Amino acid sequence: MAPTKTHPVSMDGFDFTPRELTIKAGEAVEWTNTADPDWHSATHVPDAGRKVVFDSPDIFAGDPAYSFTFDAAGKYDYHCRNHSHMKGVITVESVSEK
Repeated sequence: MAPTKTHPVSMDGFDFTPRELTIKAGEAVEWTNTADPDWHSATHVPDAGRKVVFDSPDIFAGDPAYSFTFDAAGKYDYHCRNHSHMKGVITVESVSEK
């Protein structure tokens, strides 16, 4: 099933933009390396005892974007595997939340 909406996040200047994003369950986030000459990933950092929910391949500038559809409400911290100072947060609200 296709996501109801896709939210873009760029990887540029060794940062995620936007760094924090709030979406609804069933929506997707699409990460794109817009211009950095280095490779980046979008890798979920789970709480202790939890499993990694998403982990993109390394994305170079010009590579296809990585997209992930979030089905469960919650807070998803993530970083770049290659540059741990690159961090972001996706907050997923249930469809019934306003």
